[in-house]
Amino acid sequence: MKKLLSILTISTLTASIPAPLLANTPLTRNKRDVEANSKDVTNGFDIRIKGIEYKNWEKLEAVTKPFSKIDDKWYIAIWHGKDSNNWQIKSFQNINYSDRRKVLDSQGNYELALTRVGTIKHYWQPRSIRDIISWNKDNGTYFKSVYRWNGVNKPITPKIDNNGNIINWNIDKTKFQQGILFALVENNKTATWSNAGMRLTVDGETNININNSNVEEVYWDGAKQNMLGGKVNINVKPETSEKTHKLVIKYDINGTKYTSEDIDVVMAAKIEPTTIVEQQKVISLIITIKLSRQK
Repeated sequence: MKKLLSILTISTLTASIPAPLLANTPLTRNKRDVEANSKDVTNGFDIRIKGIEYKNWEKLEAVTKPFSKIDDKWYIAIWHGKDSNNWQIKSFQNINYSDRRKVLDSQGNYELALTRVGTIKHYWQPRSIRDIISWNKDNGTYFKSVYRWNGVNKPITPKIDNNGNIINWNIDKTKFQQGILFALVENNKTATWSNAGMRLTVDGETNININNSNVEEVYWDGAKQNMLGGKVNINVKPETSEKTHKLVIKYDINGTKYTSEDIDVVMAAKIEPTTIVEQQKVISLIITIKLSRQK
């Protein structure tokens, strides 16, 4: 049986496509002063809050190839055609469509489609389609984002604003993320964000500085941290084995309580454990010093 691969694409009947450039405005954070030799690795952090409706929506990256198999799950794609100011959101189910190419939505002469392709290098397409923009090759110009629904039953399709941002999740992340800084102590170390911005893996000593007046409590590995005016400093050092720490932040915003989901901080760097021989040398040295003082 031939294996099929599903590719999410936008197609147009025109011979050429203008490629308007869109820029996502980065979230502004109130950052604390950082030592000259440290490295800010906050970029990529995208906090999730418990109890917010979007918790069952998982933001996807094209490199994970979520459409490489049929899973019968619901998805939403935020996209536009020729008009870069006309963002659209479309929900669809990843099922075994009978058509080789399933059109999901359209905007003028642009079509959003799932295309099933076999093991051959070049996938089939109707001759009338001149240009195809594949999700995995788009730089954010035509595809804003793609989400998968991990809840039960058919979800309600969210609403978006004119910029393609979902608005009825009803959350302003600025109030939650402002003043939170993750920084490597040494500039030559590396850090990687995963799990949609909720898991940080580092290979060196790391400082977590929180300076946010909306923060009410901070928990590190289940232990409540001492706070003063919404400020907390957490220092994460390498241990003898890789360790995953849990950071939870609780907020009070205009009288409403919020709690973040677990923020994983993985310390991948390791230090060599002190050997028994080294410990015995230290003990012997102490004993020798004490004996010499008694003489």
